[in-house]
Amino acid sequence: MDNTRHLIHKLDKTVFAAIVLYRICNALLLRTQFDPDEYWQTLEPAYCRAFSSSAEHEHEHEHEMGNCALTWEWTRRISPQEDDPITNIKWIDDAFYGPVRSYLPILPTYILYKLLRVCHWDTTWMVAKAPLLLNAIIVAAPTDMSVYCITRWMYSNSRNDNDHAKRQSSSYFERIETWALLASITNWFNGYALVRTYSNSLETMLLTVGITILCPELFGAISIQDTSTKNNSNSIRPMAKLAFALGGMSVVVRFTALAAWVPLGLLICCRRQNVRSKVYYLVNLCAIPGAIGVFIGCLVDRIFFGFWAIPFLASIHFNVLLGNGALYGTHPFLWYFFAGLPAIAGVLTPFIVYEVVSAFRRRPSRISPNCTSKNENPARLLSIIILSYVIFHSISAHKEFRFILPILPLVCVLAGSTMHTIYQKSGASFVRSSSKRRRNYLLLSLCILNYPHLIYLSVVHQRAPIEVNERISSFLSELIQKNNGSKGDIESSDSKYSVHYLMGCHSTPLYSHLHIPSKDDKKAAVNVETWHLDCSPECRSKSTLCESTQFELDPFAFITSSYGLAGGGQVCSNSREDIEVCAKNERHDDMKPLPDIMAIYESDLNRGFNLESVLVQNGMKIVGRCRHGIKGVQISRPKLGDKKQVSRGGVFSDAQIPSVEVEFDFMIIFSSLELPSLQKQSLI
Repeated sequence: MDNTRHLIHKLDKTVFAAIVLYRICNALLLRTQFDPDEYWQTLEPAYCRAFSSSAEHEHEHEHEMGNCALTWEWTRRISPQEDDPITNIKWIDDAFYGPVRSYLPILPTYILYKLLRVCHWDTTWMVAKAPLLLNAIIVAAPTDMSVYCITRWMYSNSRNDNDHAKRQSSSYFERIETWALLASITNWFNGYALVRTYSNSLETMLLTVGITILCPELFGAISIQDTSTKNNSNSIRPMAKLAFALGGMSVVVRFTALAAWVPLGLLICCRRQNVRSKVYYLVNLCAIPGAIGVFIGCLVDRIFFGFWAIPFLASIHFNVLLGNGALYGTHPFLWYFFAGLPAIAGVLTPFIVYEVVSAFRRRPSRISPNCTSKNENPARLLSIIILSYVIFHSISAHKEFRFILPILPLVCVLAGSTMHTIYQKSGASFVRSSSKRRRNYLLLSLCILNYPHLIYLSVVHQRAPIEVNERISSFLSELIQKNNGSKGDIESSDSKYSVHYLMGCHSTPLYSHLHIPSKDDKKAAVNVETWHLDCSPECRSKSTLCESTQFELDPFAFITSSYGLAGGGQVCSNSREDIEVCAKNERHDDMKPLPDIMAIYESDLNRGFNLESVLVQNGMKIVGRCRHGIKGVQISRPKLGDKKQVSRGGVFSDAQIPSVEVEFDFMIIFSSLELPSLQKQSLI
């Protein structure tokens, strides 16, 4: 018995080690941006806490000094007296009008940053990329492993350890959990989003790990056993309570996690045989441990904010009660069913549809022997959780693909069952080929229909927001070394440099990707002052246009008015008298001097007037070009005798017949400083 258990544990460790290695490679592949929350709701606040020298930055506006940038979600403090109170209970009303984001999901990144700083390992690359590697190990890999374990528990042939050991020694593809794991690790959206530092990724891990722990209660005979009053204290496993404590933490991370944890708790409680047992489980397994998890999250926020805050209540107030989530875009009610879920599931879509339909038709071939009742189907239980989660999120007008990421591992579990059925030819007589050939067809389909667009999205699409900061930080490091007359370690510098990002708000990460280490632990090597366009809910809800909208409508007018650029090629100085004489507009108070470095997309630069010439006349010059993504592809038959050409605008053409023209969009870097290193990079 001990030998078989040792074999099982050894095999599980091998599988987990392989998953960790795969996800680390997955994280290293990522060179692009998906959504600003990846940085602005995790890396930036963690960097602010770990590296900023200011103690009051969290109470200031969004654009702070001292290498720290917090968005409105972290600084939101509204006095309930200004509006109608919600509950007339002061501490609850304060929570509703308080910060929207919790520090709990950024805690691992904060600890990592602190460790890097103390050990002097805080290189530019480590500060920018180490959180991805950490997420790959503690978030993505446990999620994949949970898919493996949940599937094995649901569809195992026997609970006997000896039989299970025999299954482990059989062909790897003979096991359903193998196909579920393959579905998870090859899925394009898992590879694109799960390893990123989203709160959605952490919510995904907490849910799948929680379900793994709760497998005996959800699928097994433990839930069916009657509970007498004498053994109530011992009827609930401590690990099951831990699972719902994780559920409470998940609610702190994102209150929408209730859409999965509430159905999960109700399903477990409903499997009890009498009302007393149901109520006992509801209170002692679900409610109390869940409340403890919520309290742990609130305690973390108390430490970081300096006051008691319940961010998920503030999120409910902002997104639900005030309906401000719609400010960031809306979709129809059924969007998740017809667009969102099929898109993230990809090639798994037909498999999951077949499995869900079969589950509700009580297909007997997939009932787990772990269940004491043959009327129960574990696939149906997972289907209920998936459908509940999608329906709950469909109520909100604002929808995004990553919002339903937490149910994708459950989709992989069900899809793995269907793929295993096709592989074994059980109930799939329409596939008339050998099992080896069917296996190869399935593996080839998973690879071909996932990896090409995963690689494109990870390496090519929206690459510039990451690359631009790599180039800027590289130049600033070189500049400081040159000024200090040293090529060794970077000394602290009192110089201040300004970097402005003229593009959609939060389009790029800031200080977490501009970090330059210094030998002086108490002082930053570079004092960088950044600025980006405002698109906060405060300006979105007003009749006036946000800065990001003004820029999008007319980049030339916005830039000339923001910096006071005159028609003769002169820039207004900082003095009030010069500004009033130089510029004739209504934005005097918002006018600012030209920065040392400016980043802008080429498409905005070439729209309307010749903005490039105006910037050049005012002392700015192009010092770098970062490829952002493919703008268009055209196949043509050029005339005979045409020569091979490469255009400056990024259009690559070949004189051979037919020719393929690929047009790229670029992000342009301007600067008033001497940037020889960037000039060289721009030619690559």
